Amino acid sequence: MSIMRLGIDIGATRVRALVSADQEVGVDIDGDNKSEIIRKRIEDLLEENEGSEKQRLLDGVKQLIWDVCDEIGIHPSEIRTAGIGSIGPLDMETGSIAHSSNLPRTVENLRIVDAVKDRIDSQDVVLLNDSTAGLLGERFHQETTANPLNKNMIYLTLSTGISAGVSVDAEVLGGNVGEVGHWVLDPEGALTCGCGEDGHWEAYCGGSNIPDYSKHLYEKNKISTDLPIHSNFLSTPEIFRKYGNDNLATLTISRVQDWNEIGVVNLIHAFEPSVISIGGGVAISNKELLIQDLNDRIQDSVIVNPPEIRSPVLGGDIVARGALGVAFRGDY
Repeated sequence: MSIMRLGIDIGATRVRALVSADQEVGVDIDGDNKSEIIRKRIEDLLEENEGSEKQRLLDGVKQLIWDVCDEIGIHPSEIRTAGIGSIGPLDMETGSIAHSSNLPRTVENLRIVDAVKDRIDSQDVVLLNDSTAGLLGERFHQETTANPLNKNMIYLTLSTGISAGVSVDAEVLGGNVGEVGHWVLDPEGALTCGCGEDGHWEAYCGGSNIPDYSKHLYEKNKISTDLPIHSNFLSTPEIFRKYGNDNLATLTISRVQDWNEIGVVNLIHAFEPSVISIGGGVAISNKELLIQDLNDRIQDSVIVNPPEIRSPVLGGDIVARGALGVAFRGDY
């Protein structure tokens, strides 16, 4: 009889889910015996359901579980275990997303574990930070491909928000240790993070904050630009697209690269990883400007052995697949 497992990725922009129907317990997170990953935008989940924003999001996640189960012809109650990789900070005791700076402010203490338990009729649900799930996805992939395990490794998310999953001497650091987007990089605190504090890495380099940073640089430098700087429609993708062809776009991305270098160098000196895998929508969409740029920059910026910096082996779905692997293992 098939053993059903569920992996969920709850990000600031999208939610992803997939179900495994493997015949035996394993961690083949990128094998063939899987449903397709179903993806939904957070804003669509909120629009498609009724009630408070918190209830609409919980109901949307429950519906996503129904959808992914329906794809392979099973009922959610057939799922034995589930793993959830979620943006944080997290309250592990209550199984909740405590108060993410990248979700609507009304969505606090979101009891996501209870919602998933209710939908699949199982108590075996593990919650972990999304970047920790990404890190585990990398490790599970190494195991199934017989590659040597990187004992000291970081999975860094550069997306709407910024966070990190960290492994030291093969031990995965759990809880909220990876909320590095809230490291203070700018002591002058020119910009305020979504959490309400000033000078955080995420305030300058988080995908939802780059347009505000660009506007700040415009006001400070008054340089020429074709960007719609006075519009609410200025977007991060547009700024990246115009890099090299627009003065303000080029300045903005160059400064983002500078801040990312500071943050990553701090990570390297704190944990001395041999590999840093960088995922998240902003990084995956701009590999040359963010991932390759960091790989070049850190060679002369660290006093320890510089790590390999690369894209995640399984692309943008690595968090959902890592959560699925945790559902197989039962823990991490």
